[in-house]
Amino acid sequence: WSANAELPSLEVVDENGDWQPTDGEISSLFPVQIYSQKQIFELSKNPQSLLEIIDKDSQVKFSEFEKRRIALTHQYKQIRQKIGEIKEQISQKDKLTGELNDLDRQIKKIEESGHKDILQTFRHRQRQLASIERLEEEWETASEKLTAIVVKITPTDLDNEVFAPQDELTNAIESQQQRWQAMANRVAAIAEEAETTNQRWQQQKDTAQWQQDINTEVRQYEQIKVQLEQQGIDPEKYPMLLQTQVIKKDQLLQMDRYQAELTQLNGKSKKIQDDIQSNR
Repeated sequence: WSANAELPSLEVVDENGDWQPTDGEISSLFPVQIYSQKQIFELSKNPQSLLEIIDKDSQVKFSEFEKRRIALTHQYKQIRQKIGEIKEQISQKDKLTGELNDLDRQIKKIEESGHKDILQTFRHRQRQLASIERLEEEWETASEKLTAIVVKITPTDLDNEVFAPQDELTNAIESQQQRWQAMANRVAAIAEEAETTNQRWQQQKDTAQWQQDINTEVRQYEQIKVQLEQQGIDPEKYPMLLQTQVIKKDQLLQMDRYQAELTQLNGKSKKIQDDIQSNR
């Protein structure tokens, strides 16, 4: 390369060893920065300036390094935050284990009283009775809606002051009224059938054998309840204790899953930490 205007600005050596003019960008082929003595003096005042010049060099690729460092650091912080959250959850394991042991003791005390089957049967009957009550409410509501529909769709009488008797328009409207009355009568019959069905259900329920069985089981439960309460045991808590026991066991299983996840995250954290070190 030559700055002499009379010579080609850029030359290369060919296969024969001769210099030949060529095209190209001098700044990319000769990545050299020339500083005056004054500029060098100014740079010496701030050593960081020299590092900034080096960082800007395309061969150094500092911007790529910086982007990767930021990405790795962000990922590392996210993983460490997740690790902290999981450790907080795992720290509750001893407390959870103690609560489960206490539940097991209470449940065992009730079941060893010899009335476990009756208590479980009563709990099952309670759920059945609650479902029956909801169904009966639905049936009653449906019956009331049918009766209300009959009232709404039953046609009103024509206004004789507006429509003349035996008039063609009057006859057409009366025919339409008759059709609606016929529909109202059919719905009324369904509404009556619905009410009769509900009444029949109540009569059958009062005399059904399954209802008698429920009544017997309820009386047995009430007798056992008195006996258990005299022993300091509240049988009303039994269903809740069983439900809570299941929840606590699931939570302990989740602790094991947390521990496995923690091991994986620690491995990822170590790898990213190594990547950050090697990226320097």
